[in-house]
Amino acid sequence: MLYILFQLLMINEQLTAATRGILIIDVSGSLSRVDEEGIARAEATEALCFVVEGSQLGMVWFAETSTLKQPLTVVTKDNRTIFSQLMRQSALPQGGYTEIGIGLQEALKVLQQAKQPEDRLWVLLVSDGELNADEKRGEDSNLKAFNQLFNEIVPMYKEEGIPIHTIGLLQQDEQTF
Repeated sequence: MLYILFQLLMINEQLTAATRGILIIDVSGSLSRVDEEGIARAEATEALCFVVEGSQLGMVWFAETSTLKQPLTVVTKDNRTIFSQLMRQSALPQGGYTEIGIGLQEALKVLQQAKQPEDRLWVLLVSDGELNADEKRGEDSNLKAFNQLFNEIVPMYKEEGIPIHTIGLLQQDEQTF
């Protein structure tokens, strides 16, 4: 049974007031075990209804690399389907290991380039939370990736005042870092 952990109240408050945000979607191989049919990620499109028209929204996919799938785009009633379609396409895992930090770094770069003084920025991370870095970097690659995520990347978000909201996709009784 799949559990979706959804910080709905926080997301609702932030997304309705935000001017720019990025959906960061995990497309790694590990997520296919949790969500074999892609149902959870398709259902995560419900978060899109909280994004106010006129806000700018972008989408980043990540696994062992990150890709800006949709640049910041003004949300209108007519173009919400673009994001829904991309979310459904992300249900097809790209494979590879999972480096959450790479997705967060890509999203931060996009937001920093577009930031205006009056902006309220946010990101919404959809992932199973499994951090399994490139084994070619050595035995302790997971520890290095974990340390980089929490000692470098997350502090950059705090410094910029950008909240990281999460939708965690987990199997029953499964735990992540």
